Amino acid sequence: MPVTTNIIPQKELERTSVAESGSVAVAVSGYRQEGAVGISPCRTLTTNKGGGGISSLLVSEVKTARKLNRKRKRCFHRVMSGLERGGTFRVLMLSSGINDKIRVQRAFHSLREWGRRHSLLVDYIRVPELTSEGYIHLHIVYRGAYIDRLVLMRKWYSLVGGNEYMPGLKYVYLQGLHSKKGIAHYLAKYMAKGNELAGNYSWSWNWVWPGFVKDWHYLIHCWRCANNGWDEFAFHPVHLPFKWLLDRWRWHLQAGIPP
Repeated sequence: MPVTTNIIPQKELERTSVAESGSVAVAVSGYRQEGAVGISPCRTLTTNKGGGGISSLLVSEVKTARKLNRKRKRCFHRVMSGLERGGTFRVLMLSSGINDKIRVQRAFHSLREWGRRHSLLVDYIRVPELTSEGYIHLHIVYRGAYIDRLVLMRKWYSLVGGNEYMPGLKYVYLQGLHSKKGIAHYLAKYMAKGNELAGNYSWSWNWVWPGFVKDWHYLIHCWRCANNGWDEFAFHPVHLPFKWLLDRWRWHLQAGIPP
């Protein structure tokens, strides 16, 4: 005897809310297409439990990608703000060969204090990276003098190396700064990587000046008020391009005067 199978159309399946037995209906749509946010193809599982609420893996991953993109832009701004203050900058990459965040943090704190005592590492901004092997790398841009690579490697290895020394691992990478925007994109790229350390970048107290992020937001508020006719610009709106805002902020950074 031939076997017959009832096939429910996809649209009807997605419209179904509750089955006759009272179970929650589940609608499985097609595959996601890999787009600009770099999300790999995956099936989207949608449920309408609890009065029509929708839960989608696609929406969740898109929100995560947008959140990381905003963090990347903020990191780019923090790096560029410190570079515009002026000084001698260098790029430093420290490899640990371990995955203990507390141990790496303490080692970097000791290295920073050692650099300050010798007037070598004055101010910095750093971005941690968790590699595919599970090791923690620190990508740093610092303001200060040149540090001999061999001395720096021995100092860093004495703080974090221990018994986990790996001959094939480059523990210290040091170079000069060639392009401000290039190095800002370099740090922002590692900041936006999708791992548990994403977004945990930090900077020293005088990388720009204390409270410079709040001053930047205040300057943006004044720029928006001028363009939209808000507050004191209600009767005299002024059109100011975004380039004016950047030039004004650059002037404050180079002069060292908060707005």
